[in-house]
Amino acid sequence: MVRIQGNENFLRNFSEYLEKEQKKDPRLTAISTEMKSSQKAPGGLGLAVPPELLLSFGTAVATAIGTSAGKLIWEKLKAFISSTPNTSKETIVIQVEKQKVSINLNSLGEDAPEILVNLE
Repeated sequence: MVRIQGNENFLRNFSEYLEKEQKKDPRLTAISTEMKSSQKAPGGLGLAVPPELLLSFGTAVATAIGTSAGKLIWEKLKAFISSTPNTSKETIVIQVEKQKVSINLNSLGEDAPEILVNLE
């Protein structure tokens, strides 16, 4: 599972983009999305839980799609950003298990972050 944290509108729009892309790109059919809105910390203490988009994968996704699921997500994220105005100011956090990486969308590299590359 991949967690992407960031601006709620950005995440919601990216989730909708992925759902539309699933109809065009059969490699995406094994990926499901779930949007979680930000939540206040219990008791009012501590930091709130930021909004996040959860991406889950069916079994043997990498084999079925012919590429790593992480690289596919990166490919779709870059395509979404290039087609969406005003996203370059955003910063998102991608989390896979206990590893996290912050990404400024203004300086998106060509290659996927290591935690996505190794995702099966």
